Amino acid sequence: MPDIDVSVLTSIYGPRLHWLASGLRVAADIEDLLSSEGVTVRRLTGTRMQTLDDLFDEFAVKLDFPDYFGKNWPALSECLTDLEWLPGTAYTILMLDSDRVLADERDEVDLEVLLRTLERVAETWSHPVERGEPWDRAAVPFHVLFQVTPEANEVALQRFARAGSRPSPIAAG
Repeated sequence: MPDIDVSVLTSIYGPRLHWLASGLRVAADIEDLLSSEGVTVRRLTGTRMQTLDDLFDEFAVKLDFPDYFGKNWPALSECLTDLEWLPGTAYTILMLDSDRVLADERDEVDLEVLLRTLERVAETWSHPVERGEPWDRAAVPFHVLFQVTPEANEVALQRFARAGSRPSPIAAG
């Protein structure tokens, strides 16, 4: 197993969107490390999210969204900021083959909305809820790790930058 510091993925502090240019084996090693530390990890696959409809389906299936999930941006945000049905003290979404996410859409507006949504969701989780209600909770780490192959790295980074996001690199040595 490569030497990987996953502490940034277990913190409530930013950055919360991360980049991993590696093969799938390293991504699986990170998933195993996080799971061994009690992090709830959900693996999504970019090749199954090349259209907007497919993206919503993949999130719904892999994160066990309730039947009322509306397959739109507000519904995605609402479900991701709830996760009542998916208990955890920390969450990481591991997005494999991220260069393929929304790749079949005509423009990159949806990628921009996805990245902003994920950033807002992670920010929401980083703050405690203290209202004297049953749903109160402590601050919870929520991170997204985008994996791409080394061959796809440069083009994918440029695409994410055009969408307004520069995920923080995770070093795997």
